[in-house]
Amino acid sequence: MLLRDQPPLHLTYGLNVHPGETWEALVAAIAGPAAEVKARVAPERPFGLGLRIAAEAAQAADDRRVAALRRRLEERGMYARTVNAFPYGRFHGARVKEAVYAPDWRSAERRDYTIRAAEIFAALLPEGGTACVSAVPVAYRAWIKTADDLALAEARLKETAEALARLADRTGRTILLALEPEPDCLLETVAETVEFLENLQGRGEALRRHLGVCLDTCHLAVVGEDPVAALARARAAGVSIGKIQISSALTAPNDAAGRRALAAFAEPVYFHQTRAFDSEGRPVARWPDLAEALLELPNLAAAREIRSHFHVPLNWPGAGALGATAAALSSDFWRAAGTATRDLEIETYTFDLLPESLRRAGLAASIAEEYAWVMKNAL
Repeated sequence: MLLRDQPPLHLTYGLNVHPGETWEALVAAIAGPAAEVKARVAPERPFGLGLRIAAEAAQAADDRRVAALRRRLEERGMYARTVNAFPYGRFHGARVKEAVYAPDWRSAERRDYTIRAAEIFAALLPEGGTACVSAVPVAYRAWIKTADDLALAEARLKETAEALARLADRTGRTILLALEPEPDCLLETVAETVEFLENLQGRGEALRRHLGVCLDTCHLAVVGEDPVAALARARAAGVSIGKIQISSALTAPNDAAGRRALAAFAEPVYFHQTRAFDSEGRPVARWPDLAEALLELPNLAAAREIRSHFHVPLNWPGAGALGATAAALSSDFWRAAGTATRDLEIETYTFDLLPESLRRAGLAASIAEEYAWVMKNAL
């Protein structure tokens, strides 16, 4: 929904919290749980959505289906505001882990899927609309082994940006491809992302116009980046910030109580990249997943604070030994965010894996509480 008119600032939530890879599942998520969230949050106002269009749904979406979806959105007082094209395939109910990064940007499959998602999105936007599609930050870092790997990924990104430029010329809708830095990926920090984008954007107008960044506050916290400084760095480099995903990471002290509390969140579906920091906030160790971290942390005396990539509800302040990084999003951050982007998006896709105490009120009520928390802090 629109938080501010001039300049426009939208608040959405990511529909990747709802299971489903098919077109029918996308439509059902909008008609069911998204409509329930709207009824709680904005019953009388237009309600923006952060769509998740998986590869299977994108392949099934012909012109008739897309037109029907646009009508359904209008009838329900909703509108498509962003698209998440990061997960290509299954994202709930089975092991995801490193599969979430595949296929990566070396592949024609990633290019073609992203272009098709953007075409669908353009048909849902109003004429003259500008919005973003978020995507994998090139690849899982361990998969890029040679200069040829990197060159191939860059070539696919260039081809995608050129396709988005043609789409803009044809439809009057401008889509920004927003790469989303994430722990353990080729683009993990804002500094790495800015350097990568500056290098690519020197290769043509389409790349300058159609390639940018999606910043996630959980990811920033896990890698130890200050969100205000991250926004300033991206803006100083002239990098377009397609959206900011407002999300919260788990924290705990590196003591027996903290590790015991974190162990309840070590689960088999997603990667929960974990970092340890010393008493001065300096990084001292890193692990690709929480379970591995918990094995080594008892013997790491220098580690005082643990941060793990497990998205917890924004309004949850923590409990017992556990804390959450959303509490550190300062008034300076909210001021900077409000001028850096047109889109804020609530991103808590791990709801089904939270302890029962955090799920008791139900998904729609939990998302509505996150909306209230963001509006209290952002406005």
